[in-house]
Amino acid sequence: PFRALQRVEQDDTTWVLFEFEEDSVEEWRAFSSEDELTDFVRRDSGEPISIPPASLDPEESERVVQAANDICAKTAEEFRRYRVKAEIARKQKDAETRQVAASTISEHSRRINRQDLEGELARAKAQAEQAERLRVQMADAEDRWHKEREGMAREIEKLKSEGSEATLAAQWRQRYEACVGEKEETEV
Repeated sequence: PFRALQRVEQDDTTWVLFEFEEDSVEEWRAFSSEDELTDFVRRDSGEPISIPPASLDPEESERVVQAANDICAKTAEEFRRYRVKAEIARKQKDAETRQVAASTISEHSRRINRQDLEGELARAKAQAEQAERLRVQMADAEDRWHKEREGMAREIEKLKSEGSEATLAAQWRQRYEACVGEKEETEV
């Protein structure tokens, strides 16, 4: 055999899908023990063939899919909460911007005859730019989360249609950890 592609445990029998060197032929072989399998794949010269871990049975696959769906639902709920918080924060920043603009204008009108008009204008512009940057950052974060969620939903459908539940579960776990990491960075 050239390499082992897949392993399935059934009762007391281990089935392994091998790819053979000649013509890249794939063939399933049954083994009654681990020793018999090890003897079959042992090579006298060259690197030994590594045997993949056993594939999940349907019940385990269903549990992995259910766990992935639970994580997806939890992540979607966390994203919804984040979006609500982001919207509240954006509205607060807008209110602060209006308040700062109003106080700057009233202060400016009182000082117009006594102080440098250009200096006041520069400070007001700096405050307005800072407020605008904050608003843009919040909008970008919301757009990014929305796009990521849509991408994840498309990928789930793609992976479900391909029938690779184990791959789906592993990818969801990675995404979940990435989302949690980004969330923690955002909270910091």
